[in-house]
Amino acid sequence: MPPYIPDVVIAFGMLLFSKMMNESDESMEADSNEVVLALRKLVLQGNLVLTPREDYDDSYIVNYGMSKGAIVVSNDRYRDHLSQAEARGKKFLDLLTKYLKACRLSFAFRGDEFIPSPDFDLAGGKVVCKYVAERYRDAVGGTGFTYF
Repeated sequence: MPPYIPDVVIAFGMLLFSKMMNESDESMEADSNEVVLALRKLVLQGNLVLTPREDYDDSYIVNYGMSKGAIVVSNDRYRDHLSQAEARGKKFLDLLTKYLKACRLSFAFRGDEFIPSPDFDLAGGKVVCKYVAERYRDAVGGTGFTYF
């Protein structure tokens, strides 16, 4: 499994966001090129996974996070993913609901400063994430999901 590198991803997001807010188009283009090169390096090192353009990226994010017991840093509430999960059975839907409630960390930016939600319960989230990971395979067994 690639190392968990949220700080690196967050740093790229902050750089790009900061430049969008404060810099000229020319300066932003140069910094964007630096970000692209850095992201390519992470892919080559196996530290960043790209999803196919035509695929539904939420499925990769949520299912990988659940299978590894990882906290997902996202402002997406995954409502569409929840509605699609109903077709996969109550066991999976219950696990997904529990996971997204406890293991999704929302955030904001103030300038180039990353601000995680002050309401996020990290200790409780870690417990739930571990619980979900332990039950993930059983919950998706026979549904055609790929295990990570």
